[in-house]
Amino acid sequence: MKRFNEKGRLVFPCSEKGKEKEKTDQEEGFVVEECYCQNGHSLISPRAVFNEQYNGIVLKVKYQNQTGTIFLSPVCGCRSKITLDIHNIECKILEMCCPECDTPLPKYGSCTCGGELVTIFLDKDADFSNCIAVCNRYGCPHAEVRRGDELRRYYLTNDW
Repeated sequence: MKRFNEKGRLVFPCSEKGKEKEKTDQEEGFVVEECYCQNGHSLISPRAVFNEQYNGIVLKVKYQNQTGTIFLSPVCGCRSKITLDIHNIECKILEMCCPECDTPLPKYGSCTCGGELVTIFLDKDADFSNCIAVCNRYGCPHAEVRRGDELRRYYLTNDW
């Protein structure tokens, strides 16, 4: 696998488990190509490219006195991520914010791990019926991008 793409940007692969899930999601066609904070700022960044073709979702993260950046794979179900400038956060609950306006992202609901599912909107209207979410506990088994229909099913059945 190449370390940099043709534009010189880092390439981050999905984990083996994530690749299986990613293939299913790609076949279904659900890769997040655009998403926004509640103020309409884009959260897609070409600074991190996943699987040599998809721009990552960028979030500002805070934990205690640390502030950093996290890039998430835009492929729903893929857990690949990279963090910058923040350390020792495994299993910690992070505050996730828009990197442009620094506004904390709204909560969709609670995760079974005790963290919160943070909402990322798929259009600038900030409509909870058109969103994705990710758990704010770094390393949670549910810390992957989830589609709105999966989130609603989770809350209806209370089964991940």
